[in-house]
Amino acid sequence: MELFNQYYNSDVQFLLDLFSLQQPFPEEKALALARANHVYAEYGNHKNTLKKWIDCGLLEKTADGCIQISKQRELRRFASPPNYLEQNCLANLCGTKEAELFLPQGTRAKFSQTGQSNLDYIWRQNTVGKMSETGFVDPAVFQVILRAIYEKRMIEETYCTNDDPTVHTAVSVPYRLEYNVYDGRWWLISYHWEQNRAIKSSLYNIKAAQLGERHRISEQTIQKAIMKNVVEEPVKLRVTNIKNGLERCFLTFENMLDISAYQIDREKGEYELQFCFFRWDENIIIRKLLYLGECVTVISPDSIRQGLLLELQNCLRMQSRS
Repeated sequence: MELFNQYYNSDVQFLLDLFSLQQPFPEEKALALARANHVYAEYGNHKNTLKKWIDCGLLEKTADGCIQISKQRELRRFASPPNYLEQNCLANLCGTKEAELFLPQGTRAKFSQTGQSNLDYIWRQNTVGKMSETGFVDPAVFQVILRAIYEKRMIEETYCTNDDPTVHTAVSVPYRLEYNVYDGRWWLISYHWEQNRAIKSSLYNIKAAQLGERHRISEQTIQKAIMKNVVEEPVKLRVTNIKNGLERCFLTFENMLDISAYQIDREKGEYELQFCFFRWDENIIIRKLLYLGECVTVISPDSIRQGLLLELQNCLRMQSRS
């Protein structure tokens, strides 16, 4: 698993880029790479940088004036060690709930020791939706699903729903896992070939999963079934950029399709934001709009407007009873 781009400093990255060419290259190519990697050079003269590596024997000039990796040294492939910042970020990531799903405890403990013990300067932004625990995802179930997706296998899953605690079983083709940064929730998109339809389900409702046989269902077939759930009329919102309203909208609806925005009124700070959505996300969108509050006005579609109105009426009814 490649967690980081192994970037150490500008000079080392410059050399790694040259080594990766694996063939002689003109001087202009090397100078362009030096500039692209922001290698320090007095007065911008990168020829001196190139001369430095030639003088120390790492690079050499060919008879036709090109440059290549020195053949007089036995140079071997190597991996750049992580720098101080990367070590600390890695240690911090291994302490997250998400890391528990991907990495075994021993690996997380080992990586956590690579950085310093005080990681207070690494700050994470938590939204309102992520303040409380959303539920428990069994790492064993998560890894079975992940393996099934990678190896194109079916799974036999044991699950329940939010409305019905009865345990059910089903055989399906897991297609992809989704993670929502807004509320920290995991979702599974799976394909049920008997009905030729795609389903989005909460990963928290899957209690157990077993690997099944390999399937031969093409990705095009699954994607076609998924796209049947796209609602024809996109969501259009008028956003007033108060309390970082526009930024919060982009974070909140990050998983939506074809999201775009343009400015309506510069003085008032008003924007129109538009995105397409899946039918199974309608209730989620309504709840997110309630969270965004006064900075957002729903223009269309009418189903979202009516759903939002119904939720507000239910809230007022519950408040009057209390």
